Amino acid sequence: MNMNTPYGTRDVIFEELTQRRKNENKLFELYLERGFLPVETPSIEYFDVFDTAARFISQENMFKMTGLDGKLIVMRPDSTAPIARLVSSKLRDMPKPLKLQFSQRVFRQSDNSKNELLQSGVEIIGGDSGENDLLALFTALESLKRCSDTYEKYKIEIGHSMLFDSLTGKLDLNDDQKKILKKYVSTRNSSGYPFFEDTEALGVARQLISLCGGIDVMDRAYELAKGNAAATEILDSIKKVYLACVDAGYGDNIILDLGMVQGIDYYTGIIFRGYTEKAGCAVLSGGRYDGLYRNFGLDFGACGFAVNLTEL
Repeated sequence: MNMNTPYGTRDVIFEELTQRRKNENKLFELYLERGFLPVETPSIEYFDVFDTAARFISQENMFKMTGLDGKLIVMRPDSTAPIARLVSSKLRDMPKPLKLQFSQRVFRQSDNSKNELLQSGVEIIGGDSGENDLLALFTALESLKRCSDTYEKYKIEIGHSMLFDSLTGKLDLNDDQKKILKKYVSTRNSSGYPFFEDTEALGVARQLISLCGGIDVMDRAYELAKGNAAATEILDSIKKVYLACVDAGYGDNIILDLGMVQGIDYYTGIIFRGYTEKAGCAVLSGGRYDGLYRNFGLDFGACGFAVNLTEL
């Protein structure tokens, strides 16, 4: 008998599990207070749920098997797509915006030794995009605040998923080069970057990853976007969200990160990540995704986030 757990999984015992349950309960109560209805989807889903034209999660990262009916099924690698399936099949006629909450595990094959994660979060489907973005972001901030009795500080970085594309869309780059450039921005690491150092593309990337901080970075961002109407409009929307967070009393907990890009490709608007003082990586992530529901036959915009309770 192999006494070890499978790669990427581990046993959780005593104080750590107790703290995780406390955090999960705090978030459940917070979401209920704000009108989010609880839902749960199966741990296994048909592969078709994720095998859409968007291909927002690579199939190489999914745990796959064959069901008794001969169809390909996967361990749930994400909660947003299964909830979209649930909404399109059972909740499509409910009044919008539809505010849902979840707390469930996701499973992704990766090389970071964390293949099983417990996530708690919310989804807001339909309704006014501006109001719902702020509701999601304020709820995310309050989520970290509720769990902060163990952590002295928490921060949320905000950016926009389309800023990178708007700034690089007119550059003379093929799809592979754009993918590499996006990875460079995402990792803040130029190792192995194939472009000459004096190219316009590398210049844009280097400026993007430096645009992190308070409201003062917006001046440099507007200069970078000068003459680009789409990028300027995106910056206007980011500034509006940032100032709304300040007005709501979260000024000390918000950071602008205009070089933020997400690994999952269904995001179409504001994106954000949350951090606590004693965690070495993001413990919360989310944003707006307006194209996902079209894959399920509905024309709804949506936004949401997930707290990584395992990391928290």
